[in-house]
Amino acid sequence: MIRWIRWGIAAVCIAGIAMTVTVERVSFGELGFGLIACVVLAAVMGLMLAPDITGAFANFFIDGIMGGTAPSVKPPPRTHSVARALRMQGRYGEAIEEYQRVLEASPKDAEAQRAIADICAEKLGSYERAVQEFTKLLAMELAPGEKAAVLNRLADLYEHFLGAPVFAANSLREILSKWPGTVMAHNATERLARLAERHPEIGKLAT
Repeated sequence: MIRWIRWGIAAVCIAGIAMTVTVERVSFGELGFGLIACVVLAAVMGLMLAPDITGAFANFFIDGIMGGTAPSVKPPPRTHSVARALRMQGRYGEAIEEYQRVLEASPKDAEAQRAIADICAEKLGSYERAVQEFTKLLAMELAPGEKAAVLNRLADLYEHFLGAPVFAANSLREILSKWPGTVMAHNATERLARLAERHPEIGKLAT
């Protein structure tokens, strides 16, 4: 009830000012000191009592009286905070949707893409989709160590969850081909050897 009373008071004040300005049809440069003071007073009262009505009056004043266009209010940029909160609550499907909205606004956001892939692999058990999401992540701008980590994740998914050791070997070989002579390549070589022991069908692996 108090809220409606406040709205009513603010509406009466602002409507009176609006009618005065409309009847007189004066431009902004011709407004007298008293009228300006009334407008300021009404704006202050409106902000205190009913800010939504004040906003509507501001749009009316700019569009109808001054001949301008009220600036549109842009929605705040998508951030990771909402998606993280949903993820922590176990609402994984909604978290993925929110991360996808982040990617729509920022297509190069590797953190959002990685989060989607992780949720699919670790929380939903959607391993085929996880492979797809990690593959999308590989196409983004990542440091060599980050890309090697993604290829190792793909190797894990292929071998342990999708029963595709050949594809796992291919992911590890990609590390060898892209960063030869590095620690990443050394680790991939060791993984390839262990993979060949578990899956003879891979055959002799060139290292």
